[in-house]
Amino acid sequence: MKSKLIYLSQYSGTAASVYSVIEQDGEGEATVRFHEFVKANEGKYLRELLELSTRLRAMTTLTGLDEDNFKQYEGKPGDKVCALYDIPDADLRLYCILLTDKILILGSGGPKTTRTWQEDPVLKTEVEFMMEVSEVVHTKLDNGTIVYTEDRLKLTGDIWIRK
Repeated sequence: MKSKLIYLSQYSGTAASVYSVIEQDGEGEATVRFHEFVKANEGKYLRELLELSTRLRAMTTLTGLDEDNFKQYEGKPGDKVCALYDIPDADLRLYCILLTDKILILGSGGPKTTRTWQEDPVLKTEVEFMMEVSEVVHTKLDNGTIVYTEDRLKLTGDIWIRK
């Protein structure tokens, strides 16, 4: 399956930019991971999704991506995989990569029904996927195949995760 980063203009603003991962299967069908997260949870967690959307828009247009808005260290040390909560102490988790204070890469997630994400097959799959994305992005940043724009709000270059 091919995948690459996609800029989400509807969530991005002057303070920060939001990306997700678009995946294309062998038949040409494309899905955006964050959009799949919304679809999967809009029936039971609509209020929480609206809260997440409001928080994202506030961060990208006003405040920037303050680490205090995320649960840090969800993946391996240094990979910057974290979780964005809908509201404190709520169950819905959106896993992402807080790449910088101006760039966020959204993945997917779901309701947390177990003590840890490792115990939940859906959450485990998503966190492990985001760790893989983080590794590819950081490698490409290190070798210069992905670079930040001058204002550090966007990424340019080879944004493919899997070709």
